[in-house]
Parts: sequence; C-alpha cells; structure tokens
Amino acid sequence: MNPRISHQLLVLGNGFDITCGLNSRFVQFFRPRMAVIDNNKNISKNGWAKTLSASGITAWDLILYFRKEFADKGYDVNWSDVELAVSNVIEMERNSGALPSSSPIDRQHFVAIRTLLEYFVFLQSHPWIKWPNHYLTQLNEKIEKSTGYDWGKLQEDVFREMREAGYFEDDDDSGRLHTVSDIFPYTYADIDDYRDALKEQTPGLAVEVVASFLCGVYVDVKSWTQNPLRSVLEQELHKLEAEFSRYLSREVKLNNEYYEASE
Repeated sequence: MNPRISHQLLVLGNGFDITCGLNSRFVQFFRPRMAVIDNNKNISKNGWAKTLSASGITAWDLILYFRKEFADKGYDVNWSDVELAVSNVIEMERNSGALPSSSPIDRQHFVAIRTLLEYFVFLQSHPWIKWPNHYLTQLNEKIEKSTGYDWGKLQEDVFREMREAGYFEDDDDSGRLHTVSDIFPYTYADIDDYRDALKEQTPGLAVEVVASFLCGVYVDVKSWTQNPLRSVLEQELHKLEAEFSRYLSREVKLNNEYYEASE
C-alpha cells in the first residue's frame, strides 16, 4: 500500500467463490437493494430517508438507481459501475462540460457534487419549496386543469393546495407561512411564465432524491457546502462497502456446501 495514501479499497476477483457456488456476484447483492428503493422512494413521506438508511441503503445506491443506462439493463451491474459512478460524481464537479445537457431527460438521471451543490443553493433562494420537482409536477397538473386565464385566482388556488399538501416550508423566523407574492413574484407576467422559469432552474429528480436523502440522514449538517458534502458521500461509500462485506459473510454462512467445495 502506498504510504502517502490514507486508505485504499482492494477489490479481489471472486471467480473461485462463484465456482464453489457462492452468490458473490455484485449484481446478486445489488438488485434486491433496488427493489427496496422501488418500495420506499416517496420523499414526501415522513421519515423516508431514515427508513431507507436503516434498511442499509446508501446515497450511492440512489445515485446508481437513477442512472438510466443501469436501469435499462435491469441493474445488471458490477463493482466497476460503482467506481464509474464515483468517478462521474467527482469529475462532474471539476468539469461542467461532463454533465449531459442535450435534453431535459439527461438532467433527471445524473448526480454530481456540482449538481447537488446547485440544488442546495436553489433551496436557499426558494425557501418556501421543499421538493422542487414534486412541486413542479403539482403545478403543471393545476395549470392543465385550468380552463380560464384568471391568473390571480389560479395563483391563489395553487398556493392554497400546495400549502395544504405540505409542499411549502414554514417561515421559522417569523412564524408565518410565505405569502402568494413570495411564491409568485410580480416579476413574472403570469403563472406559465413563472412555471417555465422555475423549470429551467430546478435540478433533476435524481439530484432532488439524493439531496433529500442526505438531509434526512445527516440532520446535523447545517450548511451543505462542498466539504461536508464530500465528507458524507465518502461515509456513504464506506457504508456501501460494509454492506457488501456483510452480504458476502451471510452468503458464506448460508451456503453449507461452500466450505466443502472450496477444499
């Protein structure tokens, strides 16, 4: 081990284990984790993040879950795919050109330190919104159902329904809810104009889910700047490594024939 490096992850080949009948392929560990996320991905549900974390799910599971190329192949992934995701998250932080921007759908599937930081900045500038992508979905549905052009009434309706649904944060300093003029600034001509501008600024759904997960698990982090974000992502990676190690240990214990086959 290089003495100048504080820690290293060594990945050993598992061909011998597979030959002996051990379920040691990474995909055998990983696919069930994606099913756990499928059943617990409602970020507006109270305690959502801690429930997932208690199940052993990490932020890196969520990052991989949203990678379209992995989902398209049924999450038939290996550890090198995890390494690719880690590399992308770090590289995209340094190189803005590395983040796909050819179509809106690309923004929905890629997570990077840079895009996570952009998301936290967005929340700071829009403190009345908890989950921007969910909010935009509800806003679109309300606009589509509107039959007239009474934008003032539509704004009032949207404001009331969003507040009742819990999509707006309370103003902790003054003890009041944000007002309609806070939500729909007068700088926008109408609600469509506001919706389009908000859509352009809002980071993708994958970023929102990962950021919400981190906020829900690491509640002691008061300011999501680069250093604490990198630190918790490193912690989450170590958790994923530990989960894989525990999985392999369980498989060895459950496979009585493994020891005989390996002799």
